[in-house]
Amino acid sequence: MATPTMSPGEALAQALPPELIPDLIARIEKGESIGELLGLDDEELDLVYFLGHHLYGQGKLKEALKVFGTLATLAPLKAKFQHALATCLHKMGHLRDAIERYTYLVLIEPDNPEAMFRLAECLLAEREREAAVGFLQTIVQEADDRHAAWRLRAEALLKLQLSDPSPLPGASK
Repeated sequence: MATPTMSPGEALAQALPPELIPDLIARIEKGESIGELLGLDDEELDLVYFLGHHLYGQGKLKEALKVFGTLATLAPLKAKFQHALATCLHKMGHLRDAIERYTYLVLIEPDNPEAMFRLAECLLAEREREAAVGFLQTIVQEADDRHAAWRLRAEALLKLQLSDPSPLPGASK
């Protein structure tokens, strides 16, 4: 029985029958998400995603953040959930957390120039200009015609950064 001083992890461990643990570990090692382990399908997750977008659109960012954070945990390889979480964090001004999520999003969806552009925006706001310039250059070099608008935005922001007379951090003088 869970006690008030027990952590959620301890309570969960106590609630799980020990004979299920090896099977759950094996399923996780095979790539199943927590959402799949809980039996949640894409349609159910998408309904929760819709709720998060509704809250976000109403400006209820704290509530939307909880929804998007839960979705990102339940289905960590679903790019749209990671994108929603990163965007919400960005809008709330939690730039370090947004950088972490956008970076993860770029790793799971490397051909997404919007994620790279938003990551560069956060990096610039955190005065990490050299890293931001690198991502902007990647967009300019690699974005295909489907992403021409993001390439143009990256070119403009890159031009602005490269025309700044202050040296990039870490650059030799």
